[in-house]
Amino acid sequence: RYGGILGDFDLKNLRSKCRIRMIPVINPDCCKINQNGIYRNFPYKKISLEQERNHETISDGTKNIRGVDLNRNFNAKWLQMKSENPNRDDFGAFPESEVETASLTGRMRKDLPSSAIILRTGNDTLIYPEEATAKELREATFLGQYGRLSVRKATDTGGTALQWFTDRGVKTVEIRISDLSPEQYTRIRNLLMMCAALT
Repeated sequence: RYGGILGDFDLKNLRSKCRIRMIPVINPDCCKINQNGIYRNFPYKKISLEQERNHETISDGTKNIRGVDLNRNFNAKWLQMKSENPNRDDFGAFPESEVETASLTGRMRKDLPSSAIILRTGNDTLIYPEEATAKELREATFLGQYGRLSVRKATDTGGTALQWFTDRGVKTVEIRISDLSPEQYTRIRNLLMMCAALT
């Protein structure tokens, strides 16, 4: 049970008050490559030479097997981002050109959540949208302290999932945690539950 600046709520009763949906992996290509290597999952005959050359960058966590940065493929300031970065070719042919982003946004448009938490590997940071209200900023600061995360405002958000949700009025934060091993699951679970309680 928590009582404080965020009000009084009981985490045990949270599930009866809200519906929590999880999408465990949005980039299955990268996940398989990181687990088993590119050739075990994508035999040489099935991938182009260009994809073979790019496989090192695919495994950075954001690109799919086609070499598209999925976190730059959302229909959120996409044209502006593309025009500001004319030499980059990893944003996709058009917004939501990739099956991964199109399927996610298609599902979300049918049943838009009230809040979203984007969990990624990174440098132990909580990122809040540039459009965050003063109340949301206080909550982000609290969550950062609770989860031992640095807190900062999002920058350069063109094409990102964070911007896509924010543009649609969904209360969103992005959490990057350096260690997503099973030993960290309790910490991650508690942090996600606290995020859900805030909504």
